[in-house]
Amino acid sequence: MNNNKYLPIHKLIMSVAHATKIVDQAVFNHHQQVAYSSLRLAKKQGYQEGAIHNLLMAALLHDIGMLTIASKIELLKFEYRHTRHADIGATLLEKYPFFPEAAPIIRFHHLAWQDGQGRFYNENSVPVASHLLHLADRISLMVDDNSNILDQKNDIINYLEERTPNVFKPSDLESLKEMEDDYWFSLINPVVMRIELEDEFAKYDGFINKKQSMDLAKFYSKIIDYRSKFTSTHSLGVAKTARYLANKLDWSKAELDDIELAGYLHDLGKLAIPSEILNKKGSLSESEYNLIKSHTYHTYHILNPIKVKRLDKIKRWAAYHHEYLDGSGYPFGIGSDQLDTGSRIMMVADKFTALTEDRPYREGLSQEKVTDILSDLAKLDKIDQNIVDLLLEDYQSFDQVRAEIQFNRQNEYIELVN
Repeated sequence: MNNNKYLPIHKLIMSVAHATKIVDQAVFNHHQQVAYSSLRLAKKQGYQEGAIHNLLMAALLHDIGMLTIASKIELLKFEYRHTRHADIGATLLEKYPFFPEAAPIIRFHHLAWQDGQGRFYNENSVPVASHLLHLADRISLMVDDNSNILDQKNDIINYLEERTPNVFKPSDLESLKEMEDDYWFSLINPVVMRIELEDEFAKYDGFINKKQSMDLAKFYSKIIDYRSKFTSTHSLGVAKTARYLANKLDWSKAELDDIELAGYLHDLGKLAIPSEILNKKGSLSESEYNLIKSHTYHTYHILNPIKVKRLDKIKRWAAYHHEYLDGSGYPFGIGSDQLDTGSRIMMVADKFTALTEDRPYREGLSQEKVTDILSDLAKLDKIDQNIVDLLLEDYQSFDQVRAEIQFNRQNEYIELVN
């Protein structure tokens, strides 16, 4: 494959957005509704294609700064004021070059149209799209997905009109009032919204190059890991440990890049796990543990719809990290005959990284304990003995690589959330 066409960015973003549907239908519908309203309103106002694209990226990612899966009621608390989660989301996004215009749109998407004294904000510093996104966000939060939408239409418009121009931009509200019934019907039809959004994305090439793909994977690893201070560096540690192991096996540069990317994505499915479970200090109940076990299943199926040949192996490496060679792992219960070297590397990298990190219920383990656990798993034919030996023979180097790179990200996490 052409190195300039490494991963299809729109398909990945849409697929990841679906992960939140598993744990909270309202939040998933919220993101899709905001993107759909943004699309329809922007077209009504004659936005150019590039501006629409930037707005849609911002709409699909506008609440990433929450770092947790919130309920729709919790989202309602962020009414008409600049909020911390908007700053966090923009700060996360602006570090990466694939959405240069989306970050500022997100940063100001809860900013009122006026400043409380009748003065308008300077559009040179506040993107006009932020105000449209603000309106689209509020529309979604007012919609009852289970009631007749046309019965709600006038109440929604009246509510917004009472807050215009203080909160919402008048021209944005006028565009909403001009919408035909098909817009309102589509707003509670997830299938139609997804099809229309995907049709819009189909206008763009949609592929990003290898460097951008790695950056996107790092970006998502932060969204995943930052949901708990105890996992704030986990995916980074797994990615670098896996790459170091593969390097010892003399893999090519391209293969090293692929397995590092798989490491960043291996816990994508944790987006479908409630944050209170990830942060629980005591023992998990059987039901809670069953939820945790589902995360690798979700990782697989988040990546599965993206039909790019390169992603087939990355998907396996990412999703099989809790399988065992004897077939007793989860979620697929596959055995050694289906677990290739990349999958085996990821299994060891994940366990090594998890064992050395602090968790809500324990501190990171010593070298002696980590060695005993990995060796016992290898003797029981759970994980690959040869790969375990590679790591243990040079334990200090692996631990140093992991610790140094995780230390830097830990500092970044602390700076971001404080």
